[in-house]
Amino acid sequence: MEQNDYKETKSTFMFNTSFREYLSQFFEQVADNFAKVLKEFSSKTDWILDPEIFVHTKVLNSVMTHLGNNDIYNAQKVYRRYMFNHYTVEKILEIEKVWIANPTLNNRINILKQVLEAHNGGKYFLSVPVLLTQIEGYVYDSFKFREHLKQKALINLMKDKENFLIYAESISDYCENMIYTSFSPGNPIESKISRHAILHGFDLNYGTKEISLKLIILMNVMQYLIPMTIQIED
Repeated sequence: MEQNDYKETKSTFMFNTSFREYLSQFFEQVADNFAKVLKEFSSKTDWILDPEIFVHTKVLNSVMTHLGNNDIYNAQKVYRRYMFNHYTVEKILEIEKVWIANPTLNNRINILKQVLEAHNGGKYFLSVPVLLTQIEGYVYDSFKFREHLKQKALINLMKDKENFLIYAESISDYCENMIYTSFSPGNPIESKISRHAILHGFDLNYGTKEISLKLIILMNVMQYLIPMTIQIED
């Protein structure tokens, strides 16, 4: 190879390498920024962002505009209306088909099918507590956690970007501040989805369509992410 050709080839290689590194850094920054958007969205609206909203750009733009203006009330109102209109009985049945086809849910699918059936039947006092337990079990089981079960360990599994990718901050923050809030009998319940207040029998008002749907969406996002980040066994 001529000396000039060698220099040109080396220069091209170095450019391509630098370009790949630049792209890698760029997309990493985009992912970090989007992760912060997801976290901010869930902390302000009390919902995990439904990935399907990205095809409903008018709704998404409306919600994000309200959030940008710090108009939390109308952001929640628009998003809540979208969720109730979008997640019909038929749509929940579509979710059931997706969950049945997911190999990471094989060992708990009979439970989850009854959860979705209860939700579609308006039996939210049944769907909510079962979803709370199944979300926990799904995370522990998927990442082979075999130590003493602690809330902090569960949150740490959720915070790990290798487990939940760009949703890690959003999911962990949502669960920590909405679901695993501290609770003491006799004191006001801090969250409408307080795991401790519900499962220990102190919250008697949790059986609503909204709470049930919030947990279904959380589970649905998790079941999309987990197969992407773990080794699925035959």
